[in-house]
Amino acid sequence: MKKTILKKIMEIEADPALVRRVQRQAISIVLDAVGTAKWEEFIGNFVDNENPDQLARLRLQDSTGEDPYIRQTVAYLIANSTCGMDTPMRLHENIDEKLDIDIPYESARTKEDDLSRENQSYRDTNDEEIEP
Repeated sequence: MKKTILKKIMEIEADPALVRRVQRQAISIVLDAVGTAKWEEFIGNFVDNENPDQLARLRLQDSTGEDPYIRQTVAYLIANSTCGMDTPMRLHENIDEKLDIDIPYESARTKEDDLSRENQSYRDTNDEEIEP
């Protein structure tokens, strides 16, 4: 009997080696867009006033360009942008300050920022205020 796509997905999820293989393939596919006009337009959303260090990082052209962690984190920018109805509140998931290592910036995201995002997401979903 033939398996459904969902059944195949569940089999992959149950096998850590397959999960890693599929993840590597997905990252490779996403990063194939690096250097295209669409990539440049997309990363423009995340850089501060055409900061050359930030552009180089998101173009994978700086010293971290081959770092597997940085490559995966950059790929998450696209993956996170396609998630669910409250995507703007989820862009930061799986992305941390390591993406900004050695790039001067004003300040890192704080725990208060994260709590504010969670509260805003809850309000957007439930149309009511919640107690902090």
